[in-house]
This record gives sequence, structure tokens and C-alpha cells, in this order.
Amino acid sequence: MLLRRATKQGNRLPKAPTDASELLDKFIKEHFETPRQATAAAVYRAYVRACSALNIQPLSNRTFYQRLKKRPIHEQTLKRQGASSAYPTEPFVWELEKNTHPHGIRPLEVVHIDHTELDIELRSTATARLLGKPWLTLLTDAFSRRILSAYLTFDPPSYRSCMMGLRLVVQRFGRFPSTLVVDGGKEFNSIYFDTLLARYHCTKKIRPGGKPRFGSVIERLFGTTNTEFLYNLLGNTQASKQPRQLTKTVDPKQLAVWNLGDLYTHLCKWAYEIYDSNHHDSLGASPSVVYTEGLSNAGERLHKRIAYDEDFLMATRPSTQKGTAKVQPGQKQTRKKTASTTSDEITPKPLSEESTNLMTTPDVPSSERIIEASATNENVQEQTALNSKKKSGTRVGQRKPQRDAVGKSTSY
Repeated sequence: MLLRRATKQGNRLPKAPTDASELLDKFIKEHFETPRQATAAAVYRAYVRACSALNIQPLSNRTFYQRLKKRPIHEQTLKRQGASSAYPTEPFVWELEKNTHPHGIRPLEVVHIDHTELDIELRSTATARLLGKPWLTLLTDAFSRRILSAYLTFDPPSYRSCMMGLRLVVQRFGRFPSTLVVDGGKEFNSIYFDTLLARYHCTKKIRPGGKPRFGSVIERLFGTTNTEFLYNLLGNTQASKQPRQLTKTVDPKQLAVWNLGDLYTHLCKWAYEIYDSNHHDSLGASPSVVYTEGLSNAGERLHKRIAYDEDFLMATRPSTQKGTAKVQPGQKQTRKKTASTTSDEITPKPLSEESTNLMTTPDVPSSERIIEASATNENVQEQTALNSKKKSGTRVGQRKPQRDAVGKSTSY
């Protein structure tokens, strides 16, 4: 029995004139696929005018749009809108080998670290004034998707946030990651950060810029933190994403009630207990179960354990701006203005017994230490603002003197 081939019947060779067809392809390449982003209708009108000048019968409008659809979408978007817009249409590259494990074969082999600004407004515990949005630093295990550490602060991303995140990992698990995946941020290229990784034999891998798929593990975790935790709290900034529809009753700044210490306490509880025990669709089990099974299969590797002692704390502490400091016991911290530098040169004072215990005692939970440190930071910020107002000589509600067109001072 012979099979019918009705779909291949007839003459399927192109019937369009060769000159008109080649000219159409030329206009698509040189006029449509350009950064100018000309519209398809404008390019077709230019094509028709060119055909009239050359006495060539132009192809139809329908044929022109069919040619556009047959062009490679990735190359077309790349030429018109750039690499960032063309990244979603980039063809997927499969693994070169079947035994390649991009997320590691055991816990703590591949760890991702990144920062994000949380979508929530916070207030001060002392004055109840708005302090803005905090920054969250997360470290997650790529093999088990377990959140290894979470660090919350008002400071923008820096190598200090990275060191605090790694300090919490060692405090909780007594291990240091074998490979740390980072992005191209300048905080990951610090000499202090690289020295810490080299001391504990950790390999740093930098993700390609502008390609978030290489950090899909940590980027997806940020989205989960928003949807499952932050968006259930008062003061989240979902309404701010549509400013034209924002009213006073739904303004996040008016609804903000959380402070840094309370938010960090509940964030740690969600990350270390709730998320850790929830079922993960990609793993088929909870992150804690996958982490425990991975250690039992690959071994706990007790010879790689790191003691959370004074030596490790000293390796993760930040340095001064110049890299050196002269410590004089019994003297307070002073600031010196030098003519060669525009910044203040800080001479650190010895740590008090209370602050030393806050930084070095491993028995104190990390959430309590952050709460105390956050309250201290808020008081320092308020005192600094008050001192700046005193130096400027202006009071709250007092208007500064203005100058008229002649240059004379006009007071009110």
C-alpha cells in the first residue's frame, strides 16, 4: 500500500521575481534589523519606492511580513534591541556530558551568594521614623536548595555583608563552601573577600554579566522570599510598583510597622525552619531532608570542619580604609582631617567587654546579635543627623537666608 503525499503535491519552487525577492531581503537586513528600530510598515514603503525607481514589480505586503516571521528571532532582536533584550530568546545550550552536575554532587560543594533590596519599609525602634528598605544577603546550597545563612542590614552590598554571611554559615554548620558562585559586583572582588576564600581553599566562580540564568538558584530564592514571606507583612511595597494608583490608605510608608530586629527574627525563623521543612517541587523532598541524605551518601567530611573561634572571627572582620591602624589602649576613637585626603582618618579604640562578647560569643544566636547591632546603628544614624543640623546652624522649620539678584542677603 502506497502512502499519499498530498502535502507535497504541486510546484513548490519560489515564483517571485528574483530581483524583487533579493531587494526585499536587503531592505529587511539593512533597514529593519538595525538599532534605529524602524517599523515594518515604514520599511515596506521604502521598499516599494525603491522598486518603482528600478522599474521592478514589488512583492506584496503579505509576503513582506511572512519574510519577517521567518527570520531568526534571536538575531533579529539582538540587532534591533541589544543583547539584554535578546537574552530570553537565546537558544538553550545543553550539557556537553551526561555526568555534568551544575549544582554539585554533595552539600556545600556549590554555594550561591547574592544581595537584594527587600520590598518592605522599616521604622526605627526609638523614634518610629521611616528608615527605608533593608538589604538581604543570602547564601544557599545549590545541591539541596537549603538556605545556609541570611544577613539583614541597612548598609548597601559590601564585602562586610559577604563576610557576615560566610560567618553565619560556619557558625551554623561548621563548614566552609568548596565553590562560591558570585556575580560581577565589586563587593565580590575585594582583596579581603578573596583573601578569606583563599585561606579556606574556596574556589570563586563569577557568573557572566547580563545572564541571570546562571544564577537561577539564588534568583528564584529571592522571588520565593517575597511571595511566601514579605508579601504577607504590613509595609510591603507591592503597591508602589504602580505609582499612579497609589493612595494614602495603601501607601507602604504609612503602613510600615516593622523594625529591623523583629523582621530579622521572623525572617530567620521562616528561612531556617519553615522553608527548610517545606516540600520542594524540583527536589521531591524538603531541603533539610535532601541535605541530610547528601551528607550520609557523600560523607560528613569531619576533617574539613572549621572551628568558630577567635581566629576565624579575626579573618572575617573588616579592616580600616588604609589597611593599617594604630591601637592605643585607654584612648577614645578620634577623627583626623588631613589635607591630602578628603575622607576622615579613623583611629579605632579598643573594643569594650560588651562589644567583644557580642562579636565573639558563639552561644548567642545570630538574630539576637543583629537586633542589638541594628538598634545601635539606628541610634548612631539619629545622632549623626542631629549633629549635622547643629553644625549647619539651622533649626527644624527655620528657613535659610536667601540672596536676591544683587547678591544681598535677605532674611526672614
